[in-house]
Amino acid sequence: MCTSAPKPNVWDEYLTPDGGVSRIDAKANRGAKMRVNDDERATSEPTDGASLARAAEDVCTRSFSGTPTTQPELCLDWACGPDVSGRWDDPKRLKIFAYISKFIHRETLRGGPRKAILHARKKDSDEIGAVCVVHLLHGNAQPYGSTLSVVWNMVCRHGLPPFGDVAGCQKRFEAADKLTNAMHKRHGSKSGLRHVYVAMMAVDPSAQGQKLCSKLMRTVSKVADAKGLPCYLECSGEKNREVYRRFGYEVAERCSVKDPGGGPGFDEYYAMVRKSTKSV
Repeated sequence: MCTSAPKPNVWDEYLTPDGGVSRIDAKANRGAKMRVNDDERATSEPTDGASLARAAEDVCTRSFSGTPTTQPELCLDWACGPDVSGRWDDPKRLKIFAYISKFIHRETLRGGPRKAILHARKKDSDEIGAVCVVHLLHGNAQPYGSTLSVVWNMVCRHGLPPFGDVAGCQKRFEAADKLTNAMHKRHGSKSGLRHVYVAMMAVDPSAQGQKLCSKLMRTVSKVADAKGLPCYLECSGEKNREVYRRFGYEVAERCSVKDPGGGPGFDEYYAMVRKSTKSV
């Protein structure tokens, strides 16, 4: 029986040892048992790659959840709801952010050679300090497939989401997800164009100010320009909007997410696009 060689990851040719940016290999996901809750652990010692994958998930969880001195991901914080907003160490809050991070990371690692988790290490350390999840998408393809496939993957591969532990959380997340997909179709997948989608950009609170975001975003721009592709992302809040403007992104649309439960909505959600500097 013959087997074809795996396709090389399209990001690897642009990553150099002295560039400070590396990719977590999809093989890291093999043999590591999926944890469906915080009490379940791998049945054997994880590989180095699996350890890196776990560490990257933890960085995104801490970054997006926020701390008393660092801003959370504002739209996700809104979706969590007032019951856990600002309660940085609340187990319910942390489980929600950990689940989101796990889902995005694991599905990216399963997604083939056009998707990647890039990371940069902290200054003078071997620890991961920042993570960028990127997808090279064709046309109108969505990052994780149809809504039905997303739900199936979440439940079957990663367990039931912990959203039900917080009042109104699941409906707010569904509203935010629906708007996110609509924004992506309008601007990221506009006219069926190939594009680079920055699905997640996170800096560990302990690594703030080390310019790790800059390292990762410039790497993404280098790959996109080499291929003559635009980049697309969503972000929350004026602070993040201005950060991405420094890397050539411009606001394509500002949107508001309505609370299905009748509470306050979230109105600082941005779709941003960066045009390629090179035509191919």
